[in-house]
Amino acid sequence: MVDYGFYQSEYGGVMPAALFAVNLPCAEETILALLSPRLPEDLDPAGQKALKMAVCAQLDSGLDRPVASESAGGNRVQLADSVIRVAGMPVAPGAVSFLRTAGVLQQWV
Repeated sequence: MVDYGFYQSEYGGVMPAALFAVNLPCAEETILALLSPRLPEDLDPAGQKALKMAVCAQLDSGLDRPVASESAGGNRVQLADSVIRVAGMPVAPGAVSFLRTAGVLQQWV
């Protein structure tokens, strides 16, 4: 579905190729679960590209940690965990955004 060339050139990812290869199966499985019962081949070209971009965002989600709290002027706010999970695996917010924008995110999510 996603190859390293797409990850680097289209998505702009910087993960080393070896790390990409190790993490790709889990990222694809997690994102595909958000389409169920549809399959990638059921999507139009825009949906297929969004799917690939979502997989890339899922791959990169381990590189950036979400903000847990913010402070401003002596006030501190703790942010709630609003992470979508599939079989216990957190889904990157960017991945959800790509799928939602293309209209391919299942309604149950």
